[in-house]
Amino acid sequence: MLNVVRYRATFFLLSLTLIGGGLTALFLGPGIRWSVEFTSGAAATVVFVEPAPQSLVENALDIDGFQDFVIQTIGEREFFIRLPVSESSETQQELVQRALTDRVGAIESLGFDLVSPAVAQETVRNGLIAVLIAIVGILAYIVFAFRGVPHSFRYGVAAVVALAHDIAMAFAVAGIAVWIFSSLRLELSTMFLIGVLTLLGYSINDTIVVFDRIRENLLRDSNRELPATVNISILEVMGRSLNTSITTGLVLMSLWLLGPTSIRDFLFIMLVGVVSGTYSSIFTASQLLVSWQVRSWGSLPLSGREETSG
Repeated sequence: MLNVVRYRATFFLLSLTLIGGGLTALFLGPGIRWSVEFTSGAAATVVFVEPAPQSLVENALDIDGFQDFVIQTIGEREFFIRLPVSESSETQQELVQRALTDRVGAIESLGFDLVSPAVAQETVRNGLIAVLIAIVGILAYIVFAFRGVPHSFRYGVAAVVALAHDIAMAFAVAGIAVWIFSSLRLELSTMFLIGVLTLLGYSINDTIVVFDRIRENLLRDSNRELPATVNISILEVMGRSLNTSITTGLVLMSLWLLGPTSIRDFLFIMLVGVVSGTYSSIFTASQLLVSWQVRSWGSLPLSGREETSG
């Protein structure tokens, strides 16, 4: 029988390598832009009557003295523009509209939103609180749901560690992707945050499936050691987890290719989360239970060391 549990050190090392390298790329590379909701500023969605190239829109704002703006093309006639809040923010919309009308062409519609620094700080705080509440709630639920097995608190902690792994992996992969693909633009926005919260739900669902099978096997054969029980449980649910991830990933990829660009930040996080959530459920959360029990991180392939039960 394939012994997945014995070489759990390999999976821990792989996760640490990917997360460490990805976060390094995130901080040293182009990184993820912060959206207006979190940094304060102005956001405009403009639709022209006739198609217009993005370069023309950029030149129009540049000539009229606008600085540090970011333009994203949504369609042939539609653009998203982000600008810092100016001292004369009450006239900023009028100035943007005049610059685009005079130098690009007639505007069919213009949506303009201002976010003050106070509102941006509150959004950041509320976002962090939402994530923390979700994690604490998940911990409490796991401990309660698995109260019938020994050391149910360990199951809750292992699940939370797996969630932290998935969040870190999402940012790490984003850092690597933006660094490699210069055309890819990711923004830390409310859609990004919604993707993280959805990722937590998907990941914990997969983790509970693995934990539930471990619980069933422990109750069925209480004399079997935990490493063997976890290994059998992983092999039993691995096919189901992989099939679910593949089908979900295909749907998300279709939306990424054919769906609107406004939800691409959400879809990116979910694509990473589907893979990372399945991986962490099998190779992080459940393996951590074994390491906690036997007081050993496991072996590496070709290390020549046999693991003992501890």
